[in-house]
Amino acid sequence: MHITQTKTHTSNIDFYIKLSADFLLQLATQYLIHCGNRPISKGASVPKYMVKAMKLLENVTKQNQGLTEAQVLLAKAKWLSNDSNAAIKELHDCLEKDPTMVEAHILAALINSENGNVKASNLNLQQAFAQDFSIRENPVFMLMRSECEIKSKDWEAALKTLEAAIMLP
Repeated sequence: MHITQTKTHTSNIDFYIKLSADFLLQLATQYLIHCGNRPISKGASVPKYMVKAMKLLENVTKQNQGLTEAQVLLAKAKWLSNDSNAAIKELHDCLEKDPTMVEAHILAALINSENGNVKASNLNLQQAFAQDFSIRENPVFMLMRSECEIKSKDWEAALKTLEAAIMLP
């Protein structure tokens, strides 16, 4: 019995040695490159590479629950496959673990904005800005901010934000 337990223990260790979270994240990132920047059209089947990316990321997040980068990528994959609710839930879990994760705030702002929840989107952008003041120099942040201002019909602020975005290097 002791020999069996030792073999099982050794095979568990081998599993974790072979499960390189960094490698799996790189692989999932490569799959996600082919997914584009917008969710697939409603009713379309989820492409195989997106399914593979999500399976890899789910495996990584199960084994490394504190790896927030994997959670953000998983949320992105879920959003791209038209599962906004699951994506927002994943981002919420991620931000509970690490509220300083600017990428999670930005992705949540994007998803909330597309779902018509401008107030939540604006709150996510404010949180991202509070965590990293240099985010003002990020064109994606500036465009998201101007989109929220446009949807809120704050035309002057939107114009100022877009002018500032144009001036970015």
